[in-house]
This record gives sequence, C-alpha cells and structure tokens, in this order.
Amino acid sequence: MANRFLETFTAANTAQNQSEVENAAKPPEAVKTAAKPASAPKLPEQSEPETRRRGRPNGKRSNSDLRQVTAYINADTYQRTWMKLVEQKRRQQFSELVDQLLVKWLEE
Repeated sequence: MANRFLETFTAANTAQNQSEVENAAKPPEAVKTAAKPASAPKLPEQSEPETRRRGRPNGKRSNSDLRQVTAYINADTYQRTWMKLVEQKRRQQFSELVDQLLVKWLEE
C-alpha cells in the first residue's frame, strides 16, 4: 500500500514539475494566459435557501438542555460499565445511561 501511495505521489509531482518546466520555456505572456482557467458556466440561482448547515452537527456542549457535570466513581465500576456499553448492540453513551438512572431514581 505504501508503494502504491508513493507511485501516485511521484506521478503527481512529475506531472506538476513537467508543467512547470513547460511554462518556464514559454514567454511570460503565454504563461499568464495559459494559467487562466476557462470560465465556468454560471449555475442557476437557487430559489430556496439551503436548509442543511455545513460542517459537524451541534454536539452536547452546544445543547442548552444539557449540563456537563463531574462525578467521582470507582474506576472498576466505570471500566465494567464502559465494557458493557460497548458489548450492547444499541450503542448507548455513558452520559445517557447516567441520565436515565438519575431520572429513574428521581421518580421513586
């Protein structure tokens, strides 16, 4: 796999170097005109604004309904809990488990 990457990287650099050598042999005016990209066709105006935002979705820190807290628990308890969460097919997060247990405790 490393060889494949190296071959691709070398081929790309060789093509770029060849282009630079060809441009160096041309008069400066020819290089300037050759470097200009062809004008791209204009896309039609979008009538509806884009509803999805780009980038990563907002996480728990930016959710105003959630609060970050710190609690000290036994390291063995945390490790066993984490392993059980990983083994579950329904990948529940640790904070979700703690929240569910606290809600259940409050309802008692």
